[in-house]
Amino acid sequence: MASSDYAAFCNGTKIEMSKLARNDFVKSYNFKKKQFDCQKVVEILRHDGHETIEFMKIFFDSKKFVQMTLNHIIYTQNGSGEFSPVPARNVREGDVIITTFGEKNVTSVQLLDVQPIR
Repeated sequence: MASSDYAAFCNGTKIEMSKLARNDFVKSYNFKKKQFDCQKVVEILRHDGHETIEFMKIFFDSKKFVQMTLNHIIYTQNGSGEFSPVPARNVREGDVIITTFGEKNVTSVQLLDVQPIR
């Protein structure tokens, strides 16, 4: 995900990914319970801005989207109705994904130009 994207604290308050710290508690999807709960951030990956990588946007309505790297893991619904991890590059229009907004239908996917990692 881009550093300008957001996570959500357990109380629902948004925080920019770049401002997250180790040991913060954020909303995370619990697949066993099939609901969001709070989880501790155990690791933060930071980049120096000299690396570049391909990003993509996954839209789930006309204005809402998530932006992430092509190899970022995202959970999509498989043929049996269960959610399983796949690289974002494999997400297609019509897939159902898990977001902080709940289960969403993917309406379109857009590849972006290579960008520096921040």
